[in-house]
Amino acid sequence: MAIWLELAKNLDVPDKTEENETLKRMHKFLEYIEHHYFEDITLEALAQSASVSKSECLRCFKTTMQDTPYRYLIEYRLQRATDLLRNTDLPIGQIAQAVGFQSQSHFGKLFKERTGYTPKQYRETA
Repeated sequence: MAIWLELAKNLDVPDKTEENETLKRMHKFLEYIEHHYFEDITLEALAQSASVSKSECLRCFKTTMQDTPYRYLIEYRLQRATDLLRNTDLPIGQIAQAVGFQSQSHFGKLFKERTGYTPKQYRETA
């Protein structure tokens, strides 16, 4: 019995309340990104959207998505760009700006890393 009590004292079981709070925060973070992805989003602004510290924001992303907010934002922007490349005739530079990239070359580099195609090649094959 003493062994079980000692194990129970040292066992770190996640609190359901803490888990629910993290999920509520993540919902706020993701909603903020969805509505502001085309803007220059800072970690501070993202954290403020859920009224938490920057370190808590990072912890929530790492716990739930195994990723950083920055990488999630880039992935979200690239996904939006693929939609625009497929469904519009907007110039590639305009698409890059529309999804939040300040530099068309940076956009092109990240897009190619993600898809294996340049934005122009992707549009031609879509």
